[in-house]
Amino acid sequence: MNNRPLLNSLLAGSFADGRLSINAARDILAESESPAVRWHPIAEAPQDGTRLMLWDSVSKRPVLGSWRGGNPAITHYAAEPVGPVAA
Repeated sequence: MNNRPLLNSLLAGSFADGRLSINAARDILAESESPAVRWHPIAEAPQDGTRLMLWDSVSKRPVLGSWRGGNPAITHYAAEPVGPVAA
């Protein structure tokens, strides 16, 4: 779902009354453009040591690591998320 038109209209209204700085607006736009986590079946995971975000179906939480197989609790994987850009 693309919320850019709604977000842009909200930002435009905020600029008019001066309550939102341009840096805050950039941060909001950057956040809105972050890709969603795309989970894939663990059977498709690379087993070459690539760091991944793995879904642990027992603890119901993601864990970071590489997939080597052999853990039935791990059911899905996604790309490891990137951190924020340093200023």
